[in-house]
Amino acid sequence: TTDKDAFRINQRETEAHQARLQHLCRICGGSFKADPYKRSHPVHGPVDNVMQAVLRKKEKRATSWPELLAKVFKIDVRGDIDTIHPTNFCHNCWNFIQKKFSNVPCEVYFPRKGPVEWHP
Repeated sequence: TTDKDAFRINQRETEAHQARLQHLCRICGGSFKADPYKRSHPVHGPVDNVMQAVLRKKEKRATSWPELLAKVFKIDVRGDIDTIHPTNFCHNCWNFIQKKFSNVPCEVYFPRKGPVEWHP
C-alpha cells in the first residue's frame, strides 16, 4: 500500500500543479488573476476574429495561435505538455501581438524581459 499512497500523493501534486498552470500565461508567466476581466486566450487552435481582421489588413497568413506565437515570440507551443506548460496566454500578450501587426505608431515593447521558459 505504500506504493499506492505514494502514487496518490504524486497524482494529487500533479493535479494541483496543473490547476495552478491554468492561472498562468504561457508567454510571460503572469497570472490571469491580475486582469480584472480574467481574460485569456488558448495557445492552441484558430486565431480569433479580431486578430484575424488585423492580420488580413497586413496581408499576413497566420491562421493558428501556434503559428502566430512562433512568429512573434519565437515560441513553439506545438510540443507543449499540459502537465508542464500553461495552455493559455494573457490578454497583455494578446495586445502585444495585435499592436505588433496593427498600424499603431508608438513603439511596441514586451512588458517583461522576454518569454518564460517552462521546465518540468
